[in-house]
Amino acid sequence: MTATIRYNIVAVDGVDPGAFESQMKVRYEAIGLSQVLLELIEVNLTTGISTTRLVLDSNNLPAFGGLQTQVVVTCFFFFNFSDNAYYINAKLSTFKTTGRFVAVPFAGLQAIQVGPGSTQCVS
Repeated sequence: MTATIRYNIVAVDGVDPGAFESQMKVRYEAIGLSQVLLELIEVNLTTGISTTRLVLDSNNLPAFGGLQTQVVVTCFFFFNFSDNAYYINAKLSTFKTTGRFVAVPFAGLQAIQVGPGSTQCVS
């Protein structure tokens, strides 16, 4: 079973859209056979072309038995709210199993923070 949620991203005062790098910090949990997948999508308002800028996939990160916070960073990506719109496509999935003694799958999302990165990119 999968739930898909879309979160719009808007420009806010104090966030430098021309920062050298951008990051997405996510607090989530994925227990058992479950997955949390978030994609930050940029849509060009003139051409309609969509580009995936950041991806967080719980299946590619260490498993943990509760809430955890992970950060994904991209270099050389600049928010341009004049020409583009941005949103996060979040998919929370659980998968059934027929085995015995398997943890009940659960996928949850507590918080998402998008903004300038914190020096992981080399200038």
